Amino acid sequence: MYLSSSTVPQSATVSPFVNSLGNELTTTVRDHQIEQRRKKKLMTRKDPNAPRQNRTGYNFFFAEQRARLKSTQPDKDRAISKMIGDLWNSLSEDEKLPYQERGMKEKERYRREMCEYKEKLRLEAQGTAVGTGSPPSGLPMGIKSDHESNIDLNKVETMEVQ
Repeated sequence: MYLSSSTVPQSATVSPFVNSLGNELTTTVRDHQIEQRRKKKLMTRKDPNAPRQNRTGYNFFFAEQRARLKSTQPDKDRAISKMIGDLWNSLSEDEKLPYQERGMKEKERYRREMCEYKEKLRLEAQGTAVGTGSPPSGLPMGIKSDHESNIDLNKVETMEVQ
């Protein structure tokens, strides 16, 4: 018989662990959930300077229709979303075309901005490695603080700012 986390009380003991001193450590379901959220938050951090993700033709259609329907039915968010999905599916290819063209322009904008962004990151990484560019710590050119010299640029997204 398997128990889901919804059937186990929040304070129930999940599993005992014994540390190196022989003391028994226990974790609760709640502790486990909190830890999982922390890990997920660390993994999903995004650079605020990165370009915004492109919108599709459906996103443009959805925004337009939602603005129109929200004024007539303010408390029915789920129903509005379902209606818009049904409307989109009932459109012909010719009716979808203007929205899809806007989506393609948006996709090109995103690709262009992403290339510029990646180039900027590459140049900043080269500048930091060579000692050019201005150090953010206020130290003279070419001198890095201890924590700056140990940063792996591939793992910058997963670092937690304290």
